[in-house]
Amino acid sequence: MTNTFNALESEYISYLKNFYGHNRVWAVGPIQPTGPVTSRGGNSSVSSAELTAWLATCPQKSVVYVCFGSQYTPSESQASAIATALELSGVRFIWPLGGLSTVIPEGFEERTKGKGLIIRGWAPQVEILRHPAVGSFLTHCGWNSVLEGVVAGVTLLTWPVQAEQFINVKLLVEAVGMALKAASGSEAVPEAEELAKTFAESVGMRAGSLTDEVREKAVEMQREAAVAVKEGGSSHKDILDFVNAISLFIRH
Repeated sequence: MTNTFNALESEYISYLKNFYGHNRVWAVGPIQPTGPVTSRGGNSSVSSAELTAWLATCPQKSVVYVCFGSQYTPSESQASAIATALELSGVRFIWPLGGLSTVIPEGFEERTKGKGLIIRGWAPQVEILRHPAVGSFLTHCGWNSVLEGVVAGVTLLTWPVQAEQFINVKLLVEAVGMALKAASGSEAVPEAEELAKTFAESVGMRAGSLTDEVREKAVEMQREAAVAVKEGGSSHKDILDFVNAISLFIRH
């Protein structure tokens, strides 16, 4: 059983079935949290109400969300490149810093006040990504973040830093075509001007040769994810098949 869905990884699901010589490979995702998405996590410098109110002032698909998960903190030089790129691009953005661990350039928060939202502490990522104002997501490409981005239909800007994240990027960029490369590696420090261009293109502030296709593919995958978990969808069928297989095993 795996947290994915057929439209996203059909080729690889088929490979596993052929490799093992049976059909007991179940893709049951995307598995999403139940209940209010604002009720999780810890303390935050920005309340859910403040966050929602700020996003309500932003045009649809205009905000870049920047987050590297809970296990990686960008270095000071990486954070400086991100900050400079955000400022140069002029995009609206949300950037959770994870407490005080990420060091941003002096004066950056003041210079981008109103244009961007810095969050210290926990950020309700699912709530943010699902808001209509959010258009792209600079992510480390951990699988949970990937699926949350897919379900939200946002363009993924990839910056893998460890483990399977590099493989996830190959899937998203080369196989599926719903993501743009931003940087790669835990030591990478992208050129601020190039990253600014990527930010602007990802939310339609600047024309890009591939960006429109990537944004369209992201929306297509969002639709496919929704269909997969509905009754009759591929993931719904796989869950039923899994339950039937377990029931048969227990009876025998």
